[in-house]
Amino acid sequence: VDDTSENTVEVDVFPLDSVLDGRAPVAIKIDVEGFEAEVMAGAVKTLANPVLQAVVIEMLASGVESYGGKLEHILAALADAGLSGPFWYDPPARKLIDAGIKEPTKYNQIFVRDTAFVAARLASARHYEINGTRI
Repeated sequence: VDDTSENTVEVDVFPLDSVLDGRAPVAIKIDVEGFEAEVMAGAVKTLANPVLQAVVIEMLASGVESYGGKLEHILAALADAGLSGPFWYDPPARKLIDAGIKEPTKYNQIFVRDTAFVAARLASARHYEINGTRI
């Protein structure tokens, strides 16, 4: 990106661990267009916090690797933090599906700490109707 362009904006960036300062949400969504490795490096404590039960992350190997990251390093960081997966979510069934072998058409992957906790939370969540479908 050309730093002198009128279309650029400089923003401050802080590691997630310093922003959360020991706190953790139940779930985090990470969608950083190829900078997943940098997020992982700044979120080691947050990812390991037992309060955090799910990480939804959009990962494309090509996007990660175009910025010098490695998909296997991101997967290892999630596993080291005690998160298993990947899973996908089936909204009508309200359950996680073991992703097994990666499908190139499904980029949002879910990693969970306690599958029983997440399954119970999904089953007990409030229902919504979207375009005539109850989920």
